Amino acid sequence: MEQTIEKSWMKLIHSLSEDFSQRATEHDWNDVFVTANYMTLKQNDFFSAMIPLELGGAGISHAEMCDLIRVMAQACGSTALAFSMHQHLLAANIWKYKKGKGGEETLLKVAKTIWY
Repeated sequence: MEQTIEKSWMKLIHSLSEDFSQRATEHDWNDVFVTANYMTLKQNDFFSAMIPLELGGAGISHAEMCDLIRVMAQACGSTALAFSMHQHLLAANIWKYKKGKGGEETLLKVAKTIWY
């Protein structure tokens, strides 16, 4: 999956966070999962953003992902928490992959998953 146009991840998360913020109270009051926000993140390739380019991701750094999650958390803490748990598992597999200790299969599956 080669990207011909580099995404501005920070600009995108700020834009998406406007909707996340509007739905946050509803999710909290009704005690429901942030499904709409999760689907939006999936549709905009956030789940594969940290995966190395050679495996089909966008190759953004761990620090960049943390910055994105901080913005997300300001809009909707529940979305940021659920998403960050996923990214933690990916980060572990990315570390393993970069050290030659596995992880490639998981990263390839995530990068190739069609979410929408």
